[in-house]
Amino acid sequence: MLDIVVNKPVAAKESSSLQGIWNTISSWFTPNEDPVASIHLCHESCLLIDKGPLIQTLITIREFMEANPREIITLIIENVNGVEASRVAPSFEQSGLSSMALTLQPDRFSDDLVHSNHYLWPTLQEMIDGNQRLVVFMDDKADTSQVPYILPEWDHVVEIPYANIDPVEQFPCNQDRPHDSVPRDLVVMNHFTYHRSQIAGKNIDTPLSAEKNLSISIGRPARLFGSSR
Repeated sequence: MLDIVVNKPVAAKESSSLQGIWNTISSWFTPNEDPVASIHLCHESCLLIDKGPLIQTLITIREFMEANPREIITLIIENVNGVEASRVAPSFEQSGLSSMALTLQPDRFSDDLVHSNHYLWPTLQEMIDGNQRLVVFMDDKADTSQVPYILPEWDHVVEIPYANIDPVEQFPCNQDRPHDSVPRDLVVMNHFTYHRSQIAGKNIDTPLSAEKNLSISIGRPARLFGSSR
């Protein structure tokens, strides 16, 4: 998951590996700002955590995918400030990732193209063979008429609650977003917890360690959307 923010020029910290790309897009850009330079990976505020321009991490991902031609990666962009997809796309294009990004085709046998089960999803092998190995979702402002490979997350995905504040004895498994009962093809399992602190009256949530989250998950069977899994 990538958190994106359009950032005013600040000292950027580079992301040197695929670890740590779980950040959010925020933005305060003006019309004359370069979208590639101004869109940063930040969490809450770039003053708190700034992993540098989005394009730097996308280049790292592209290099990984070139070195591992059978790997498939899914990115979920959390678009906190509502950046238009057309402003996000140049980072993918200049990083060389747009050519690897999957676009979906409507199911020509369906009369209703509203929901994702009426789109044709390729098999993993077809994605590998066609080198369409990157799946990109964005939770807000996706517009496939403008950028076909940035897919609207809530057309295709449901997720369980994500605001799990420590202490947590068991992760909930009820559908949290979108707030409807429409089936989608994919489920995001938010099995992570936050430690909450406050700075100047504002809640600041920081993820706990993988070991802590794993200890919550192991040995605790859950029910997802009313069915045993």
